[in-house]
Amino acid sequence: MELMQLQMLIAVAEERTLQKAANRVYRTPQAISVAIAKLAVEIGLPLFDRSPGRHCELTPAGEALVDYARRLLSLRDEALATMEEIRGGRAPRM
Repeated sequence: MELMQLQMLIAVAEERTLQKAANRVYRTPQAISVAIAKLAVEIGLPLFDRSPGRHCELTPAGEALVDYARRLLSLRDEALATMEEIRGGRAPRM
């Protein structure tokens, strides 16, 4: 599971279409589709219900993973902010 895959997952969940998600994360819709498919294989569950005529709707597994993805990406951002503080000579916030 890679952070970029999680960013893509969140983008699709929020934008509800591959094209809009692709524009948001500066990737092609095909790249998004491949990344989400690999993620689904890795966890062994479908993440989206792609029934005909519907936007990308999260499955229960997708909803749970999006929540974890947001938390993981938030931790990444927090770690990067702390490293920036240290680079700037400030004591890190803990």
